[in-house]
Amino acid sequence: VQWNGGSDSDVYYVHANSPTFEYEYWGPVPTPSRFEFPTDGQDVWRVLTDSVVGDVTVSIQRYDGTEAYLPQEETWSIANAVLTGAIYYWEVNNGNVVRLETGADAPEVFLESPPGVGCIACHSVSKDGSTVVASFHGGYSPWGTFDAATGSSILATDTGSGFQAISPDGSHVLWGQYGNGNLTLTLSDDPTQLAQLAPPPESGLPAYPAWSTDGNSVAFTMRHNGNYLDFTSSSLWVANVDLVTPGFSNLTEIVTGDASRPTPNFPTYSPDSEWIAFMRSTQARARGAQAEVWLTDTTGATQIALDRANGVGVIDQTDANYEPTFLPVSLGGYFWLVFVSERTYGNTLTNTDPASRQKQLWVTAIDATGEIWCAPNPEVRMQANW
Repeated sequence: VQWNGGSDSDVYYVHANSPTFEYEYWGPVPTPSRFEFPTDGQDVWRVLTDSVVGDVTVSIQRYDGTEAYLPQEETWSIANAVLTGAIYYWEVNNGNVVRLETGADAPEVFLESPPGVGCIACHSVSKDGSTVVASFHGGYSPWGTFDAATGSSILATDTGSGFQAISPDGSHVLWGQYGNGNLTLTLSDDPTQLAQLAPPPESGLPAYPAWSTDGNSVAFTMRHNGNYLDFTSSSLWVANVDLVTPGFSNLTEIVTGDASRPTPNFPTYSPDSEWIAFMRSTQARARGAQAEVWLTDTTGATQIALDRANGVGVIDQTDANYEPTFLPVSLGGYFWLVFVSERTYGNTLTNTDPASRQKQLWVTAIDATGEIWCAPNPEVRMQANW
């Protein structure tokens, strides 16, 4: 919990309260004011989240030696869920793919660039957590697959790809945004072509494919200009996929760009395959882009800006949110969405310069019932070494 104002000599009263839990703290909080629930002797945050389902009221009150001020109060919602699994992400400055287990203090290197390989970068993880597909070198970015349990290589190709989608069970890969305008379907352990996803040439060139959780469809970007990594105009499409008689059908455009955000990109399917989160941006690359996280149904008829996840009404910097990815299962009545952001964070990260601000990983909860399209201000934040 962070706040501005006050001095080192002030005394604070921090109070968390629900019908099944209460915590109180009286004492100083040195500036810059940051309060962490204690873990010595008893992990208070763990006790709170294990004891409460629903709302907990948290307030902070200050006494400056002369005057006691009225408390500032918030209500937090505690989901009945324990997030499990791991978040994989690209450690750009070192060129590795790293893995952050939920609850871990720091990530571990998962795929490290071997000698002579410029980097291991664009990657996707199968929904069952068994298999990872990733690209190498930069440039034409050939692809390969890996066992997620051990990191050992399953298949290494020298075929240019860029970004790939992987089927929910890790059996198939859709790759080739570097290529000639079609995406190629193969097995994850055999590069023999099974089918091609070939959109109408006049509609653009496909990029950044993503597989649905049920395995029956794919979503992808259609870029209208630039190269396969740098473009400023695009739309989102979906298609049905058949792995029994390999092929694609019903290619449909569902989201178009607008004047302020002409580059919808990075689709990701919800656990029930009924919704797609995406980045609505000024350009494909995150660095320096103005972007928000949005949600659409698979027809494009309902499109929703995830204002609370983007920080609307909470922070000034609401247009630095990128590259969403859904947790493949629903937990506690919520869909859980990880996204990259370069925005400020309390009084810890205050830099607003697009050229130097620090990337972070955030997690937000989306009400799976469809009644409230984003949980209150994201309470989970993971700072990554980008």
